[in-house]
Amino acid sequence: MSTDAVADVEAPGNSLGEIARRRWDALKAGDVGVLPIVVGLAGIVAFFYSKNENFLSAGNFTNLMTQMAGVTTIAIGVVCNAALAVGVYLLAWALFRSRLASLLAALAISFTSYAALDAGNGLETSLFMALLAFALASYFLDRSRRGRAVTGVLIALLVLTRPEGGFMLPAVVVYRWIERPAGEPLRDYVRDCALLAGPGTLAVATLVLYSLAVSGSIGGTATAKMRFFREDEQPLGDKIGAVLYNMGLFLASIVSLAGLAALKLQRRESVLFGLFFLPLVVAYVLLFPGGFGHYFYRYQHPLLPMLAALAGGGGAYLISVALAHRDYVVKALVVAGLVLAVVPMWKQYESWRTTYVQASNETYQDLEAMAKDLNAIVRPGEVLAAHDIGAVGYFGRFQVLDTVGLVNPDVTPYHKGRRFPVYFETVHADYLLTFPDWDLFFFGLDPDNHPERFQFVKEYPGGPIRQSPYRLYRVLNP
Repeated sequence: MSTDAVADVEAPGNSLGEIARRRWDALKAGDVGVLPIVVGLAGIVAFFYSKNENFLSAGNFTNLMTQMAGVTTIAIGVVCNAALAVGVYLLAWALFRSRLASLLAALAISFTSYAALDAGNGLETSLFMALLAFALASYFLDRSRRGRAVTGVLIALLVLTRPEGGFMLPAVVVYRWIERPAGEPLRDYVRDCALLAGPGTLAVATLVLYSLAVSGSIGGTATAKMRFFREDEQPLGDKIGAVLYNMGLFLASIVSLAGLAALKLQRRESVLFGLFFLPLVVAYVLLFPGGFGHYFYRYQHPLLPMLAALAGGGGAYLISVALAHRDYVVKALVVAGLVLAVVPMWKQYESWRTTYVQASNETYQDLEAMAKDLNAIVRPGEVLAAHDIGAVGYFGRFQVLDTVGLVNPDVTPYHKGRRFPVYFETVHADYLLTFPDWDLFFFGLDPDNHPERFQFVKEYPGGPIRQSPYRLYRVLNP
């Protein structure tokens, strides 16, 4: 597009007719702009429509959305992972005002094994971490009213992405009080808190009302998972032990990142992240301790952006020491320390690339292929009871009965005391899709030993990530 065309679009007061006339004059003068692209796209559409009139039908557009779901999920993860690197760069810049520290921080998060895995597993973790990094960077970079408002919007998006984002609301309010200048009027503090926490509070209220309408609980899927696994009923000592055990396993793979971050952990800005993350840990200890071990410890991954930003500062500090010190022994020791930090990070990243590929294939091939195969078995109008409802619910052309309670609150009371078989007798399901170990621990239907009630149909084998197979049974209703 020419600069004149841009000026036409941006100039205030220009009507659409004037813009159209100027574009026509530019076209006559030889400036074709995007016309070749428009003509090419129109030609492609006309060609495919001539081959099949269904090309422009509503059904075909729906089918296109279905067919590209797997690839789109992975693509969104990759884009969010790239945004995470940008967010961590800005966060490191906000902390250290050093391009070297910012670059090292962006590289650190990009080559952190867990962050790379999040990009390919189809979950929302990459987006959550990116928004968290941008929210923290925005808080430290721009303390004006506009900056506070931007930070508030980012925190609201964080809440809408995952409910744990709600812990940022009290964190920013408390931290804003900690850094409150001497003599600042109280109204200025209250104004900032309203801008920082107001949008997020509105987001929390919206989620609560929506959750009450859909599932009858205030916590949505988080509450449903808690009531399903019922880990909050364990003794406190067992819950603390489970969380500490899973945190140790998580940190073992990022020990180099944590070591570099420790060099700059004493910064006051670390308090803000601590105010966010420590209450999150306490909540998991009390309500869902096993969650810290789920799917490669993904509920601990929000720790990564701050660690990477601090690690960038730690790496830049070591490099500055090596360059400034005259003692070659000290230089050698610093370089050796950097090597000892970087090499394990690279090896971890390299070894997890295979896991990334496996996770992507599971999202794009295994689950999607299984759901489409089920369409050939379960007829439209029939009901499939399943605990993993994502892929089968999206691709399936049949009805799905949620046996966990994420979207089916009626089943939730029956998980107390593990009375699911009682519930199953009250509903009509034509098929059952389940993990054998989940049935053993949570559902208790034992379909293999009740041939009068269940007829085995097919097994979908597990893989390196999802090792347990899905087993499909036809329910023999009386």
